[in-house]
Amino acid sequence: MVRVWLAVLLVVSSVVGGGTAWAQPQPPQPPIARLSVHRSAGADSCPDADELKAQVEALAGEPILSRDGEPELELRVRITSAKEGFRAEVTARGARSGKRALEDSGPGCDGLGRGLAVILALMLDAPLGARPAPPPTDTGRPRPPLTSPGPLYVLPEVPIVPEEKPAARFPPLMGSIGPAYVTGIVPSDAAAMVLAFEGYLPLVSFGASVVWIPQDTRDVEQTEATYTYVGARTRACARQPDLEQYGLAACLRFGAGLRSAELTDKNDEVLDEIDGAYVAFGGELEISRRIVGPFGVYADLGLDVAVVQDELALASGDIRLAPDELGISFDSGVGIRFWLQPEKE
Repeated sequence: MVRVWLAVLLVVSSVVGGGTAWAQPQPPQPPIARLSVHRSAGADSCPDADELKAQVEALAGEPILSRDGEPELELRVRITSAKEGFRAEVTARGARSGKRALEDSGPGCDGLGRGLAVILALMLDAPLGARPAPPPTDTGRPRPPLTSPGPLYVLPEVPIVPEEKPAARFPPLMGSIGPAYVTGIVPSDAAAMVLAFEGYLPLVSFGASVVWIPQDTRDVEQTEATYTYVGARTRACARQPDLEQYGLAACLRFGAGLRSAELTDKNDEVLDEIDGAYVAFGGELEISRRIVGPFGVYADLGLDVAVVQDELALASGDIRLAPDELGISFDSGVGIRFWLQPEKE
């Protein structure tokens, strides 16, 4: 019995001793990635997604773009035809983000395709050195090696450049229209209409507007005095940096226009008429808010001091009409604002 157990122990030890293999540390697996390729007109000769995938996996020696699982990295390749040759942009999103570009003068697109394979393999941390021989198949025959995509050249490392939004070609514009309540421009309080356009920067804006008082009437001894005004304003404003969503502005403004007065009887016969210039400097406070899309609302409050204000004196027979004017006007208005965003480069 003792001899039997000794024999068993010798056999087990020989099997264990001869078959033991120390585990080698495995290199980290590259992230699970998905590849998409877009070729613009004129770049049809460049490799598509399937061809690029085959080249990258042949270069890496393993199916690094064909593994199953939830993608951790999305690689997008856009190939366009340039003046001389082709240009490719590789954008990575997910586990890594950034963009790399590659240009090749041709004449064909083979050189660009090989360069793209190298760039994609580097972005996936695939080993580019010598690879171990593939294990034999179940039949005992050696597995054929993966084919090489052709002569490869290692490109210099290109730093990942973060994506940036393109700058606007010119400052954004906005327009607005709305009614206003005005006192002091014509002898009595009146309703006006204001149409304005403005170009703005993050902190300042410059604009111009048209102010129109269509009609303000006063009845005097069987006659009717009618006052109108048409003028223009310019202004410069200091604004909050986040104007696109919500804006508070303090403005200095200058206005000039023409005031007109007309005296008529009950039969609408003109008895007297006169025109006069009006020039004023002032200030304004405004608040605006975007509501939906490019549309929003605004409200403002302004004060002007007249430096030129010709008298609007009307006379006919015994009627004399020369209203007192303080030379100071106030206005407040509300209206609709719309943003005209410029085309991006």
